[in-house]
Amino acid sequence: MGRWWFGKALHHLTPIALQLGLCETARLVELNYTVSLPGAPAQEMHSDISPMNETQHGHVTVEEAELRDMDSLMLCTQPVRVARSSLAFSAILGDGSVVPWGVDGTIAESVKEIQSNVFAFAAILTDGFVATWGPPRYGGDSRAVQEQLHRVTHIQATRAAFAAILSDRSVVAWGDPATGGDSSAAQQQLRNVQEIQANSVAYAAILGDGSVVTWGHDLSGGDSRAVQHQLNSVKQIQASDHAFAAVLADGCVVAWGAAKSGGDSSAVQEQLKDVQKIQASSAAFAAIRSDGSVVT
Repeated sequence: MGRWWFGKALHHLTPIALQLGLCETARLVELNYTVSLPGAPAQEMHSDISPMNETQHGHVTVEEAELRDMDSLMLCTQPVRVARSSLAFSAILGDGSVVPWGVDGTIAESVKEIQSNVFAFAAILTDGFVATWGPPRYGGDSRAVQEQLHRVTHIQATRAAFAAILSDRSVVAWGDPATGGDSSAAQQQLRNVQEIQANSVAYAAILGDGSVVTWGHDLSGGDSRAVQHQLNSVKQIQASDHAFAAVLADGCVVAWGAAKSGGDSSAVQEQLKDVQKIQASSAAFAAIRSDGSVVT
């Protein structure tokens, strides 16, 4: 067993075991190899490598390294990060390229982050642009907003739409309008956006002044007018499938959306004081108070 350094990896190194077949006169200057992910097509890769041996300097031959056909080497590479939709997967490899499988997709390169919804994917590239793939109605086709998708810093997804925060803190949304893919009604308010939370069919954005802007399916939290006067100095928002809950700076909680998903907190409102944090399930919320107690 040899241990080798993967030249392109800089941070968060993860070992990958490889089986190699090499001729004895080959020099360990560069390496062509194949990486396979479970259920995914094999990907031909290439990298410069050198031995992780402090007594070795420069390159050595396979014979000098005493390697034989089918020896196992250990390469250290960046972790393979995987995003999934309901029927597909996409993995970011150590070199920033993306391997999709499960649905037809285009292999992207220089990817920094991937977000997925039920059937589509959106990848933030290292240059701040966005690549999308999957069914058009689910946001897999972003051509209608492509000119706006530059300097993107973060993407959130509902079940069939995407919303991107740009470096100027504005927002671009696309995908199914019924699930938040159309933010035009709220676009003028979407300025200085600090964070976006998404449930299955709606979005909630926290602005720099602590106020909240929502859009998407009205009954699932996309319409927050009933509680808008309470949504001030918001510190945190959590989402269930069809509701939102916000923690305010004074420790109080405001919930809205479908009652069956936790959007009605009136039964426990008097207990929702000094709340530090909220967690969500698909249909309910749990609040942790400063004394360590929990309200559900």
